[in-house]
Amino acid sequence: MSKKSLENKSGITLIALIITIIVLLILAGVSIVSLRGENGLINQVFKAKNNTDDAQIKEEVTQAWYMVQNDNVGKNYNNSKIAYYVRDLLSVDDRDARVTYNESKNVFEAFYKGKNLEITTLGEITFK
Repeated sequence: MSKKSLENKSGITLIALIITIIVLLILAGVSIVSLRGENGLINQVFKAKNNTDDAQIKEEVTQAWYMVQNDNVGKNYNNSKIAYYVRDLLSVDDRDARVTYNESKNVFEAFYKGKNLEITTLGEITFK
């Protein structure tokens, strides 16, 4: 082979290498954005975990609420007594659990597993 044809081949190889590196950098950037972006995979995982934790907390509070309500049948507990018994049931899982009755709002206010909740007298639970 002549010297001129060898120089052309090595030039084409170098250009192909540079193009390959640029394409790989672009693909790496797209991958990072899809993982870390506002709607990226990592943020979606954290949102799903928080939603699952909130649902579990709501389920546990609902269960404690209805257990006390079923026990209340025929006993006519006042709202302070209901709050005390709900707190008692919740404190098995969380020693810092608190439940109080707010007369001005006519709701029960609960603190359970780091979350503040409101429970209506009908048992509807919302996060504050």
